[in-house]
Amino acid sequence: MGQVRSLLYGIFPRSEQLRLTYGRWERGSVGTDEVKERIREEKEKFYGMCRNIDLVTDPLFNWHDILRPLALATDGITLGPLTRYLETNTFYREPLVSKVGKLRFDPYSDAEVEENPPMPIYMPRDSGWATFLPSPLTFVKLSRLHGISEGDAVKGLVDIYRQVQGKSGTKNMVLFEALPYGKDDLTVLDPLFRDYKVTLVVQGRFSEKPFQGLHNRPDTLVVDLSDIEAASRVCRNVGVKALDAHNTRLEGKDAMRNLEDTASTLSGDLYVTTNDYLDFLPRGIAEKKVAIMEAI
Repeated sequence: MGQVRSLLYGIFPRSEQLRLTYGRWERGSVGTDEVKERIREEKEKFYGMCRNIDLVTDPLFNWHDILRPLALATDGITLGPLTRYLETNTFYREPLVSKVGKLRFDPYSDAEVEENPPMPIYMPRDSGWATFLPSPLTFVKLSRLHGISEGDAVKGLVDIYRQVQGKSGTKNMVLFEALPYGKDDLTVLDPLFRDYKVTLVVQGRFSEKPFQGLHNRPDTLVVDLSDIEAASRVCRNVGVKALDAHNTRLEGKDAMRNLEDTASTLSGDLYVTTNDYLDFLPRGIAEKKVAIMEAI
């Protein structure tokens, strides 16, 4: 019988105070050291708020979008034009990929980069945390390639991810797919599944087919409620998208309690989480959704 656990991942909405600090910093009214200290304080508050969440990623307050810090840190990748992110009202800088070279700088240092708040990429915790990374497949699909194949770009990013993860101090990794799988070859992700405890957030109707032929599989698959049974045949634990990151409506407690019955049918654990990262919601609503998860 599995247990019901909680997972919070991805970019979390910034506080109004942090937004104001970023605006002043971009205008040159405050120095970089003040911004770094504000980011550190905000992340400490976030981790305090999430102390009862079983697995949480860095809130990524210093990520303007899910691709930009990795693009800035990787030789051969530059930032292109502002591009609408999927069917949302948010935008990202489209990465322009000519090659996937070495890391330009240590992402865990206090590096200062153009067009993004200062690093480090994450603020690690002692336990109960995971890195967050867009899947290499998602990164490539949301980029523009010049003189490099999709396959080579994905393989290069897998190597970059291994370097980033190796310095994190944790084996936990959340890989986020922004788009449904088509004819994607997931075997390229096998080294990540082998070496780390990967939670893979997938989109669309779940199919076991892309996972056939893998030597290693993710530790946890995050899917829609209707796909829990199928996903449980692929991996040890299953995550369920029980909270809507694109709707301000707050989920009822009864719906959350019903998940306990679902967990009882699984051999592994059931992670209750969101269908997307919460940055699409107002900060106050996002905090209330975290409270719902904590109450499970």
